[in-house]
Amino acid sequence: MKKQPKTGEKRKMYRGGSRSLPKCPTPVQKMSRADVAMVRAIIDGLDHMAVEMEMKWGVDRLRLLVPPDLRKRFDEQRQLFVDAVWGGDAVETQIQGAALERGWRALDQAATDAGAKPLDPVVWETRIGDRVLAVVRTAAEAHAITGDGRAREVWTMEEIARVLAAFSQQVGEAKQVFPGCEVVDVRPPPFNEATGDDLPF
Repeated sequence: MKKQPKTGEKRKMYRGGSRSLPKCPTPVQKMSRADVAMVRAIIDGLDHMAVEMEMKWGVDRLRLLVPPDLRKRFDEQRQLFVDAVWGGDAVETQIQGAALERGWRALDQAATDAGAKPLDPVVWETRIGDRVLAVVRTAAEAHAITGDGRAREVWTMEEIARVLAAFSQQVGEAKQVFPGCEVVDVRPPPFNEATGDDLPF
């Protein structure tokens, strides 16, 4: 008699984020240890491919660079894969996983043939104390460079603009009054212990 995995083992297989697999909508049927390992390996491989495509083309950008018919067929294939996994069918997961891998390659080839340009992040870096800050133009560029394993904070231009708008009004006014002035230091305002408020100077 084939030994079934414990509930905890089944949960462990699906714990954590996955680019290929959304949250389970229905209970998963029990699978053998071998089937669990096989499905996990297939998911990991497809996640790796998804990351590579995101680094090359940007997050959720590639499917928008191909004709609607191909985009529709890719979305349908991704759903077939998800259904196979959550249905607990290891053989069907293999079949649909292989088809989804071909789908990723088809998107990549179609975008290339159409003359679409892969993402080419422009990165500015600086050091503040023991922190390394990287500034990029867009969220897609930020996502593309976060997978390189380097210990740094990645900021987009829009994020910096929001922070400046919220916390640096006086600095902005100084920049307007004195064009070309340089910010060399930023200090918190003095604290009024009597009232608990920042002093207005």
